[in-house]
Amino acid sequence: MIDSSGNSLQSAMIGKPPGGADQAALNPPDFQRDTYNILRGSARDAHEIRDQYGKYFDESGQLMSWNQMVKTEPDDIKLGADCAEMFEVLGGTDADGILHAYQIVVLTDG
Repeated sequence: MIDSSGNSLQSAMIGKPPGGADQAALNPPDFQRDTYNILRGSARDAHEIRDQYGKYFDESGQLMSWNQMVKTEPDDIKLGADCAEMFEVLGGTDADGILHAYQIVVLTDG
């Protein structure tokens, strides 16, 4: 009966035919900034990294703000590598752990 009444009734009852799947746009976190935030909270008594990475510490021995660190080391790759190395020395763990976990979730569609 629906077929004989025309397209308008069929569209009203059944709806539009399905289209293509929507593509999700992912906005990954800023992993360098996340590593810095963890460092900022844990680098208060970081004598073991101050000698090697002293350019990132202010006169009082505190880790500089992110903006100050970017001005000190404008090369994003170098800054990221330095933050990862400081993180690994302080935490004894791989700084890319969050990134790897994120990639696993994205690659397996959550």
